[in-house]
Amino acid sequence: MSDLLHYLVLVAAAGLGTLGFSMLFHIGGRRLFLSALGGMLTWICYLMICHFIAQDLVSYALASVFAALYAQGLARMCKAPATLFRLSAIIPLIPGGALYTTMQQAAIGKWQHFGQQGIHTLLLAASIALGLVIGELIGRFIKSRFCLIKRRREKGI
Repeated sequence: MSDLLHYLVLVAAAGLGTLGFSMLFHIGGRRLFLSALGGMLTWICYLMICHFIAQDLVSYALASVFAALYAQGLARMCKAPATLFRLSAIIPLIPGGALYTTMQQAAIGKWQHFGQQGIHTLLLAASIALGLVIGELIGRFIKSRFCLIKRRREKGI
């Protein structure tokens, strides 16, 4: 039962953090709730992937794919730019802890650990970016297929 509570606290913190950044980005109304929900769902996705895949770079990339697809879906539903939802959805994935550890190693003069941790932090950021690009490509592919089907139906083909 304590594991469930632990995960609920993690998801709630992701949602509140995303809500705060969404307010900072001046997202309002129903979009504010949907952007916070995107952060929560992205973090749930990340936690579920981590349960099955031990490699954190892959987990970050796959969760970023989800965030990009979520943002594109909501952008179509809300008739808003996908960037609003994409930025909010990836807030929980930002590797702040890894960056803190990197800087801490530099501050205490452990340069070898600083280099190793710094490279890992950069790889985490790159996997987030790669996941967003892949998600964007998947979303555009799906959108183009639906548009093609719609045009064929309209023409009676």
